Amino acid sequence: MTFALLVAVAAALPPKGEFEAAYRAANGSIVNANLLMTSAQARVKRLQLAFEAAGAKSLNAKSRGAFDALSTRLGAFRAA
Repeated sequence: MTFALLVAVAAALPPKGEFEAAYRAANGSIVNANLLMTSAQARVKRLQLAFEAAGAKSLNAKSRGAFDALSTRLGAFRAA
């Protein structure tokens, strides 16, 4: 019974090359998403620093909140 189940599962699986292609695509997507979020985080930080230098306290506070929220989400993404 167990052997027959394993044979059936193996027959239903796609060829090995498809697994490798899917892994490469998924792994590349994870790296790309991480780079995009890190880039967004850096842009928000630059905005925060520019608002601080300009003396725009309310905009600085908003950008600080956005940076903290993005950092939290990025940390959760990396942990996942």
